[in-house]
Amino acid sequence: MNGLLAQLTNYLAHPGIAIAGAGAVAIPIVIHLLTRWHRHVQPWGAMSFLLQAYRRQRVRLLMEQYLLLALRCLTILAMAFALAGPVLSGWTRGLGLQSAERLVCLVIDDALSSQALDSTGHARFETLRREALAVIDALESGARILVLRAGRPGESVDLEAVSSPAEARQQFEHIVPRYGRSDLGQVLADLGKKIEQRAGLSDQALVVVLSDFSQLESVDSRWSALATLGRVGRVLVSRPAEPVPNTQIVSLKPRRHVVLSAWSEPTTVPVRVHLQRFGDASLTEITKLDVSAQLADVPGSIAESHREHHWVAGQTQAMVQLDVPLNPDALGRTGVRRAGAERGGWPLLVRARIGQDRLPADDVRVAAIEFRTVLDVGLIATPGANTTALAPRWWLNLALEPFDADQRWAIRSVNVEPSELDEGVVQSLDAALVLRPDLVDEHGWRTLSQLAHRGGVVWIFAPSASIRPNWGELVERQLAVDWTVGIEPQSAERSGWAQGWTLAADTIPPEPLRLLAADWSQLLQPVRVLQRLPVLLQAGAGQVWLRTDDAEQQPLLVAADLGDGHVLMLGAAIDPAWTNLPMKPLFVPLLHETLRSLLGESSRGPGPVVSGDRPVLGQRWAGARELVWKPEIVVNEPETGATQDTQSPTVQGPVVPLRLIATGLEPVEPLDIPGVYWGQPAEGNEPIVVNVDSAGGDTRTVAPEDIEQRLQAANWQWIDADDPAAGLAQSPPRTSMSWPLLWVALVLILSEMCLARYFSHAVSPTKVALWQRWILRAEKDKPGRV
Repeated sequence: MNGLLAQLTNYLAHPGIAIAGAGAVAIPIVIHLLTRWHRHVQPWGAMSFLLQAYRRQRVRLLMEQYLLLALRCLTILAMAFALAGPVLSGWTRGLGLQSAERLVCLVIDDALSSQALDSTGHARFETLRREALAVIDALESGARILVLRAGRPGESVDLEAVSSPAEARQQFEHIVPRYGRSDLGQVLADLGKKIEQRAGLSDQALVVVLSDFSQLESVDSRWSALATLGRVGRVLVSRPAEPVPNTQIVSLKPRRHVVLSAWSEPTTVPVRVHLQRFGDASLTEITKLDVSAQLADVPGSIAESHREHHWVAGQTQAMVQLDVPLNPDALGRTGVRRAGAERGGWPLLVRARIGQDRLPADDVRVAAIEFRTVLDVGLIATPGANTTALAPRWWLNLALEPFDADQRWAIRSVNVEPSELDEGVVQSLDAALVLRPDLVDEHGWRTLSQLAHRGGVVWIFAPSASIRPNWGELVERQLAVDWTVGIEPQSAERSGWAQGWTLAADTIPPEPLRLLAADWSQLLQPVRVLQRLPVLLQAGAGQVWLRTDDAEQQPLLVAADLGDGHVLMLGAAIDPAWTNLPMKPLFVPLLHETLRSLLGESSRGPGPVVSGDRPVLGQRWAGARELVWKPEIVVNEPETGATQDTQSPTVQGPVVPLRLIATGLEPVEPLDIPGVYWGQPAEGNEPIVVNVDSAGGDTRTVAPEDIEQRLQAANWQWIDADDPAAGLAQSPPRTSMSWPLLWVALVLILSEMCLARYFSHAVSPTKVALWQRWILRAEKDKPGRV
């Protein structure tokens, strides 16, 4: 019975209204029965004559009553079904009003999960491809076929971009799955809107949805889109694939974006690997993790670290931290030092890999950082300031190069006078620490702005004594930061370190200083501020890294992005009369972590990029016209399920042209294939690492019973895996009958009104008077009357 009702509701847009209308038919019947309610009969003299007249007219009166009752019931029923949106199938084609040509939409979900291997060792995508080819082969030659791919980024729906069965077959034979998440819900929703907007197309459209129905966290949009699509056309749906276990690398994050090491000192690359597994979480198993680091243009790993993670019952996610050792001697023996090798600047690729499972494509992840042998930091101050033991330049030199100046260190300070700031001097710097911003002229600030835009760091410190009090206006204008720097410093209410302002001990440090998180509160605690220069940030003008712990909570250290680089402002001078920061343990790690993190962040490109993204590239790629894919990643071969080392010279990747937009450059097409892309031609030659989208690696699938329950009101059916073409019988066109039924209801209403008036046998007084005059006139006109 439930199945019959489900089939009947396929022909109604709003079956609830039809059910309510059918129930309302009982209203006139009840009224009719109430009018026939028997009352007590009191005989009287003239009753016998009325009974005789009633017996002669009884049959006619009953027929009149039943006819009116039927008209009233049909009126209510017609109105209810008209509002319920009924459709009829087939009659327009029988009259020759519809074309036999139909549109077949093949929507294939080619997301990352479709590369998962089933129990037979074949990829899910191959099953979907086989079903698609069987459907194409069974279609008539005149069918119009629209092929849509639902892996992110989902293709836009253009109902005019149709092809013949032969062209569609050729397209499916060469299609390969993507490495992103599923965008099936959005594609189906757009397709349903386009079909509904095209008049008459829903009578001819056949939508074939080929998906493994995985990625359970994003299934709601797919169900609603499928249900809507099933009400505007006929839908064939592939059965969900069997769920398979999968362990993936969700992310690989080096804890520093730049590795600084002189050739003579060993160093490590600290990384953090996020693992996740799908399947039976009650199992205890072991995942082997290998992390290696190599120069981007030198084949072979320079160093490698191994770790095993033991999954406990109920655990689905894990965070593994390890250090990858680098051997500087091995770096020196490669013989690949570029021009300016003294400054270093090699892209260093860190690769994490786990043992292969049912979905090998997400078992590898790559991150790009920069290996540097030295950072050149310019100290912008007055000449001779470093001769005084307590001068700001002396404190910074001691923090950046803490020992003998003859020893080679990763950070090298360069003394620059404010008057010497020009393009030639700044071109050789990675960062500039401006100790006397009041002595920098307008040309000098423009030069520092160029340094920040190309990826450098400009760090401004409040001067202990200002010659030009309005220097903050030049900073705001030339560096394009929405800051307001005060002229007069503010002093603490009382003198002495015990009474100075303390720093607000935030539990979470800013992202570039995340390595200091464990000791953050302890590092901030002994710092005191006696004087500060007020810095006001407008909304969205930057971030506050440090603030004083007083009633006003005023910013002390602020930062903002500028081009590919960064600008910072410390509201206290490096002077014991202002703050004891240079004498406290926070000072050295604050300098080093800020420079290493921000410089490495500027050099690592547009940030994490996953398959299907179209990243925006900054000024470092200004000279590039295209992105060239190079084999630096191991990817999965979806046809065979095997892995293929893309370092082989036989592997050819795409070349993606770049186009100019308001914020920089962007690829013309999304970057679909994971790997390392290089800008060509470009001086910086910076890599862009594209990884698989871990959100698409959820290999759990929906049960068929859940799909049947959600789509029971839609016009759909399963695709037979043994005979995919079995459900292709063209259904007759469906035509809405709402307006015809409304006209029928109107005719019934008018008929009921007329018949009710006629059957009432009522005669108006005017009509009686006319009949009387006519009778009198007829009597007078009779012959023999005088």
